[in-house]
Amino acid sequence: MENGMVMTIDEKARVDALIRKCFPDVEDFEHSVSYSLAFLSNKKSFWSKIARVFLHWKDDKLSAKYPRSVFIKIPHISDNVKGTDKSENYSDESDAAALLKLTQYEVLWYERYGNDSIPHFPFPKFYAAETVIEPGTGIIAMEDLSERVKAMDSIPGFSYEQVERLMDALAGFHYHFISKKDQSWVTEFNRVAEIEPEFQDLQLVAIIDFQLLHTGNFAEDIVRVLIISLSRHDRCSMTERFLKRYHDTLTRLSNGKPPFTLNKVYEAYDRIFLYACNFALFGLSIYHDMCEDLEKDEVRRVKFQNELIDRAYGVVIDAERLLFSQST
Repeated sequence: MENGMVMTIDEKARVDALIRKCFPDVEDFEHSVSYSLAFLSNKKSFWSKIARVFLHWKDDKLSAKYPRSVFIKIPHISDNVKGTDKSENYSDESDAAALLKLTQYEVLWYERYGNDSIPHFPFPKFYAAETVIEPGTGIIAMEDLSERVKAMDSIPGFSYEQVERLMDALAGFHYHFISKKDQSWVTEFNRVAEIEPEFQDLQLVAIIDFQLLHTGNFAEDIVRVLIISLSRHDRCSMTERFLKRYHDTLTRLSNGKPPFTLNKVYEAYDRIFLYACNFALFGLSIYHDMCEDLEKDEVRRVKFQNELIDRAYGVVIDAERLLFSQST
């Protein structure tokens, strides 16, 4: 194992069972393949530990047919989670309950839609998931893209072109589920009453993300992306441009008949901003504290932390503006 990560005997047995589940048509699994596992360093992780499983096929035909590695996510409460709540009321039980719920939603999404083809929205091929029984269960196995992709850093953030691609991806993702004839996903992921009761009257709903899955205002994703990935100046000056990009892509996918107008996009963005910025501000504060461990160069660390503070300041300014406009 790498990076100080270890697996319990129980986790090893469950990973072994999941790997076999990924390739159900492989006969005599024991004599057809062996595997080794390497954990990946992920100091930004909150609810999982991740690893690559290297598959050593013992037959050339099998080697040509099946992948040489898969990527697994093991539900896990990281030190980052434990460090966010320093109150006297903190308990391991509350973290365990949160982990269980997050894992249930993520596994449900992958099992229902993990092999869908979604416009402009690339994501790894889904192989299999462990049944979620209790906190810590629900290991997911998917395509290993670790040599081709990496997690972007919040600082300096995304380029203009990268944010445009994100708007295309969100438009494709939302279009895919809005246009589905089978709308059973709406009830499967309906947490509107729990999360944002004032939006229960909305007819238009969209899945937001994989762990915090819920139906709701489609602009929530957009708010989070722009706050986390852009400087205060860039976000303030280019928000309308990115919202138009999102709507233009949605319009093309809808053959010129989008489910809502551009003005509705602007309205939805303002309407969800105060709710979504709670999550974004929390994220910015966590990244600020994580810089202490992630960036050892003091000059760079101070620069990054000041940038995060400035982004948070910009969010507060916009929140005040919206509150004032709503009150008048």
